[in-house]
Amino acid sequence: MNRRTAFLTTLAVTTVLSLAACGSEDPDAPAKPAAGKSASQAPSPTSTASTPTASESSGRPAITFPSDAKNVFEYEKTGDPAKDGALRDSTLGVNSVDEAIFKGSTDTEALGFYNVDRALSGAIVFVNRYIKANDTGSVRPGTSATR
Repeated sequence: MNRRTAFLTTLAVTTVLSLAACGSEDPDAPAKPAAGKSASQAPSPTSTASTPTASESSGRPAITFPSDAKNVFEYEKTGDPAKDGALRDSTLGVNSVDEAIFKGSTDTEALGFYNVDRALSGAIVFVNRYIKANDTGSVRPGTSATR
């Protein structure tokens, strides 16, 4: 398993486990705004180029990928709203890291929304390694680049 896959797997498992413990709230309730933001500053739902859909992630920042990139997550809904919410947020957490890599910047709204404290610090270090190595996915197979 390469470093990126190991990190993303660890991030996903950690997110699922930490969010599964938070399942006591009503899953259909509107999302709470991020720390330091009022409800009027909360991001509005928009469509994204990745899963899940905007209606499933209302109140969440949009995550976009280049047209030729996508993540595929192979899990089925459990029927438990808390578990399904944790899986959905885990998916978006992984996508937020990849979006930052594709954009070549750790200053993305989604990265800070889905990662906090030590997880955010680790995600920033992880993304910066890709940026420093100029491995942000901006050069696609079959294209040329000057470095």
